[in-house]
Amino acid sequence: MKADELKNDMRITNARNTVQILKMAARILGALVLLGIAGFAVFGFLAAFEPGNGWEWQVIYGALACGCLFGIIALFRRGGGR
Repeated sequence: MKADELKNDMRITNARNTVQILKMAARILGALVLLGIAGFAVFGFLAAFEPGNGWEWQVIYGALACGCLFGIIALFRRGGGR
C-alpha cells in the first residue's frame, strides 16, 4: 500500500516540477521578446533626435521602452505571471 502511495506522490511531484519549469521558460521567452522590443524602442528614441523629427516620437519610443522594461520586471517579481 505504501509503495503505491509513494509512486503516486512521485508522479504529483514530477508534474508540479514540470509545470514550474514550463512557467519559467514562458517567463524567459516573454522577457526576451520584451527585451527585443525595448531595444528597438531605444534605437528609435535615439534616432528621433535627428533634425526634422518631432518630440512626439521621442515620447512614444521612450514610453514603449519603459513599458517593456516594467513588463520584464513584472514577469520576474515573486508571484508574477500566475
